[in-house]
Amino acid sequence: MTVLEGDVDALLEELPSQEQQAIEISQLASTNSTVAANQVWYIVDARWLRSLRGYLKLTENWLIDQNLPDSDLPGVMDNSALLEATENTDFEFVSSPVHEKLSSWYGGGPVIARRTYKEQNHKFNIDTRPYLLKIAVLRKEDPINVPFKFQPCDAPKKLKLGPVIRDFLSQYPPISEPIHMFTVLKGSPYRMITTDELDSLVDEVIEREQGQELLIEEKTVSDGYRIQYQNSDAPVQNKANQIVTSVIDKPIKSKFSSSISMFNNNGDNISSEPGACGLGNLGNTCFMNSALQCLTKTPGITQYFTCGDYIEEINRDNPLGMGGKVAEAFGNLMKDMFSGNHSSITPREFKHVIGKFAPQFSGYAQQDSQELIAYLLDGLHEDLNRIKKKPFTEAVESKGRPDHIVADEAWAVHKMRNDSIIVDTFQGQLKSELVCPKCENTSITFDPFMYLSLPLPSEKTKSIKLTMYFASHKTPIQLIATIPKLSSIGDLKKHLQTLFPEVGPLHVADMWNNKVFKIYEDNQDVTNISDSCTIHVYEVVSLATNDQPTGKGGYNVSIKLVSTRTDEKKSGYGTTSTSKEMMFHEPLVVTMDSNTTNKQVYDECLRFIKAKSNLNPNIDWDHPENIFPEEAKKRKDASRSPKTKSARIEDVMRDGSEDEEVDQENITTGQEEEEQQQQQEEEKVQPRLHLFTLKMESSYSYSSTNHDDDNALPYNEDTINIAPYRSYHSKLEMTLYMRPEVLENVMDSEMLHKVDVHESIKKSEQESNEPTSITLDSCLEQFTTREELSTNDTWYCPKCKEHVQASKKFDLWKLPQILVVHLKRFQFTRISRDKLETSIDYPIQGLDLTNHLQHNLEGNPNRVYDLFAVSNHYGGLGGGHYTAHAKIDSNQKWYKFDDSHVSPVLDQKAKSDSGYVLFYRARHVE
Repeated sequence: MTVLEGDVDALLEELPSQEQQAIEISQLASTNSTVAANQVWYIVDARWLRSLRGYLKLTENWLIDQNLPDSDLPGVMDNSALLEATENTDFEFVSSPVHEKLSSWYGGGPVIARRTYKEQNHKFNIDTRPYLLKIAVLRKEDPINVPFKFQPCDAPKKLKLGPVIRDFLSQYPPISEPIHMFTVLKGSPYRMITTDELDSLVDEVIEREQGQELLIEEKTVSDGYRIQYQNSDAPVQNKANQIVTSVIDKPIKSKFSSSISMFNNNGDNISSEPGACGLGNLGNTCFMNSALQCLTKTPGITQYFTCGDYIEEINRDNPLGMGGKVAEAFGNLMKDMFSGNHSSITPREFKHVIGKFAPQFSGYAQQDSQELIAYLLDGLHEDLNRIKKKPFTEAVESKGRPDHIVADEAWAVHKMRNDSIIVDTFQGQLKSELVCPKCENTSITFDPFMYLSLPLPSEKTKSIKLTMYFASHKTPIQLIATIPKLSSIGDLKKHLQTLFPEVGPLHVADMWNNKVFKIYEDNQDVTNISDSCTIHVYEVVSLATNDQPTGKGGYNVSIKLVSTRTDEKKSGYGTTSTSKEMMFHEPLVVTMDSNTTNKQVYDECLRFIKAKSNLNPNIDWDHPENIFPEEAKKRKDASRSPKTKSARIEDVMRDGSEDEEVDQENITTGQEEEEQQQQQEEEKVQPRLHLFTLKMESSYSYSSTNHDDDNALPYNEDTINIAPYRSYHSKLEMTLYMRPEVLENVMDSEMLHKVDVHESIKKSEQESNEPTSITLDSCLEQFTTREELSTNDTWYCPKCKEHVQASKKFDLWKLPQILVVHLKRFQFTRISRDKLETSIDYPIQGLDLTNHLQHNLEGNPNRVYDLFAVSNHYGGLGGGHYTAHAKIDSNQKWYKFDDSHVSPVLDQKAKSDSGYVLFYRARHVE
């Protein structure tokens, strides 16, 4: 029996105890935690998994911790949200034994499996996304004039091409070597693959997201190699010498020449202004294109690379460098961009080189332009470092000496190991001061910086959008509650009770899939509520007999309100009807205990129906004929049928003795009195059951459209048997099923869906329409503001001999020629990841840093900067799109660079709400 098939009671009988579940899962997780070869791991929705861990009192490492707070169980494993998951979707991997056990207990799905693969460092990892490579084999006996037959092959994005091909060919009859291999685009051979590329990652060789496939050709005895192919930039030619000598049995040792380079900066032949050259998108590489457009437009750097000056300074022996490969790739790219011969080129060579040395930039996932800029500046510096042999140096300490002496000494020591065009152009110096809060011991150091990462002035309040539901069932109201950022859920409730003094105790609920996912405790922080959460606040409706109006100590029960809708579809064969379950209102929440009766719950639900009905408010709901007069009349006419009366008399006479004298009048009167009494009893129940039925649900099973009366709770004074449900999970659910005709004829559709809007919503909309701007100056002020270190980032005070939460302060000391400013728009916390869309007012001309250099004005005579490039980011976290605005130094004109598209713009266009990385040039720089 599975969860989806079995009934609730049978399921609960099969489940082990809560403690036993925790022990079994903990043991399975600990003994199956290592990722190894040929394994299958499973993706599970992280939100469900976190709730399960909380319920079983398991830590993130699957260790049992009884001190963890009680938590609800979400029910079946629901991975439906992961079917359209992005790389940033919240999920976790679990091993096969753990997944098998969880599935046997809780069921659910869908099942999402992922295989393991070996990385370049010989460690095994799990492939996040299912990557398929289509491979075709043209054997020597196959005809050449038929379409290639491609077969799918598992090819994790971080696996090398050689092992993928070996595994694929091992499943088929042996193939004669040597062979030819091609990338195939739209069914046609596109480019020959070299032997060296077998040691590259699959996605570095074959652009699968662009539709490329792989073709393997076996040499024929008579005709040799028959495939001719067309590269986008080269004519078809004989490639007989370009063969792969071995791919199956032994290591590949031979290398062969290639008249067509695999990686080249393919470009058009349309002339353009030197530098006004777009960069083709290779697949989510807009971040790279944006960063490159800014860096290549940097005054001084442009001339250095386009004139070839960098070649003489390449340091191929620097162990911290990339053997000059990054500098060469960057130089080749700049020559093409500033040749004036192309309006757009495709930076394949550059991407290949960067991906080879920085795996985080390989593949085709969206990345951060600032992170690439930081990596490039550091990589170019090490490849062009003029220091061939770095001496050993020690950190410079102040020891009470004047700041300018210590700063000059620190800079001189830094230059002993670091001397390049990048240091000359981009690097400045920061003064860092740490003060011990106990002994006031002060440590002052001077450190180089390549760019400034400026925090955006953060909000001190948190705004939570929510909907209030009242115990009286009056119209709910939507509002935005603005409270201090460090508030608790209890503080949020107090705030709402201030806004609505008439309300009683409250429940704050997080909704998910139209269900109550969890109810927050008063001591939880409001930071647990992310902007994506749907929050409902319910005024407590207590049906507990222990007189606990706050709901504490009772069981919170969510009541789902559903009905059925019949859809008719006409076709040539007639009309077909299908019934579909639908929710007609948000769930109700009531608090009950083990003494709560069926009648109490029915009566509470009837209160809701009365409040949302379109009937006369003075109607007597205790008599069904007032609600459905036509049906009541039909039943009454049927009960008065003469045939029915005589039949009743005959039944009584049939059961009596032949010698007894039958009083027909008394029989009739007594029978009618009995039926009248029974009818009165039914009428007390009918107003409820005739409108709707209630039944307990299990969060272990999917909702069902089976709402027959046999499963419904009776309308009586019996207590609801909560115990079997409560023993396995604290989240109890009920379903109120309303007959479609009741929903249509009794309920007021407008009142069901009406939600009032609080003035806080209107105020928020007005504020969002008003331009709110933060100046770049204020970001610099926050960067230089003294702050206390966190408990996770303490400083060891040499005087106190202990780690302390020191106060820390940065000051600008030495300004660079080119100032790169990174606006920290992306914020990461323990529970959320957000992008700040705050508008930053940054100047295009005249950024004056005088006020931020109060301690070293003499050392920085030129303190005014002008903007020359901006890397823009549009959209949300984990995706979006990058563009750039940049000024070409030779003609002093601004351009917009959007991948391969380039267009001239006015300088004012460089200033926008999407500015992410800013490039400024000191005015004294020639």
